[in-house]
Amino acid sequence: MPIKVARWQDDSISPLIFMIDDLANIYIKERYGDWGGRRSSVDSVYQFLEKELLNYHPYLRFTFFVVTDKRTPQVVGQYDYVENCNSGCFDSFLKQLDTSGHEIAYHGTNHGEVVDGEFVQEWDFFQTEEDATSQTREGLNLLSSAINRRVLGGKYCGYKPGKFGHSSIRDNKIKWWFDTWDSLADVRPHGEFIEGIYYLPSNVDCSQYLMSTIGRVPLSKYFKSQVKNILRGNIIDKIDYLLSGQGIISLQEHTSPIRTDKKIQYPNVVYDLHNIRTILEYLKQFNVWYTTPSEVYFYELAKKNLEIKKTNNGFYLILNNVEFADVSGYLTIVLGDMSIVKNATDYYFVNEDELLLNIAYKDLLSGVFLIKV
Repeated sequence: MPIKVARWQDDSISPLIFMIDDLANIYIKERYGDWGGRRSSVDSVYQFLEKELLNYHPYLRFTFFVVTDKRTPQVVGQYDYVENCNSGCFDSFLKQLDTSGHEIAYHGTNHGEVVDGEFVQEWDFFQTEEDATSQTREGLNLLSSAINRRVLGGKYCGYKPGKFGHSSIRDNKIKWWFDTWDSLADVRPHGEFIEGIYYLPSNVDCSQYLMSTIGRVPLSKYFKSQVKNILRGNIIDKIDYLLSGQGIISLQEHTSPIRTDKKIQYPNVVYDLHNIRTILEYLKQFNVWYTTPSEVYFYELAKKNLEIKKTNNGFYLILNNVEFADVSGYLTIVLGDMSIVKNATDYYFVNEDELLLNIAYKDLLSGVFLIKV
């Protein structure tokens, strides 16, 4: 009687994580100038996401990487409105996102500092390990207080860890993190655990435009994308490669194209909209798990801590990790034998030869028997 843990939940091919960086309590008074400060009001970035993406793909779940304090402008210029994440009802907006199936994650306190006319990313700016750990702790606490729960993960600003990045998040007991840009799809496509932190891949730049975007985006950026497509292959090729190996697909985006220095922020959900829609339409033909980093982390952690014991009449499964006591979600078990009595939260047939059992983490903590009859 064959039994195994599915590579991903519901025996899906790959997880898809939709990352949106730099959500913050700021905005610029221009069209598409909202970085989050307008919350869910008219002309807000979230209203744009609802209208242009969620209306067509309601199963989508975003992971918003939040700059928690007053974000530093891009060298020159100023925001028209800038506050921290606990001001002006922004905390209520974050709670709304968090309870709507999206994830709130950490992305620094101010994103960095301007030094001698140059922008220095936040973790590059830290001069000591204590500075990095202390400021990261303050930022995490500020964001956790805004959403009334512990923030589990985040991302370095500009993918720049500085000298003390890993230790600063390790010592703050972070569960998962995005640490670098994985331009090659075959680099750690399933993520990796390092000292208890689950590092996930960042691998799909939605501003590397497909040929079909001609006339919909700035020409200079379009032609740069076509050069990348020739040299590296286009993003659909990259997605196909990730799907073939059941790798994690991480879509990279930002909130707004408008910066204080008048340059265009790439990638951004506004200019990249046609590209994003093309990617999502393409993925409809596959069994993709639309998820969040925390859900992927807990699934991978459960797999690492699951013990399967063969018995005379079946199998005994137990999850040896008390961290799952308050975690919702489940492991998917693949059975090749149909004659199983299940003790699980849900089950369904995939085809004539395969049965999937979805067993809740909390049930696995006390142990589950799968009995052959």
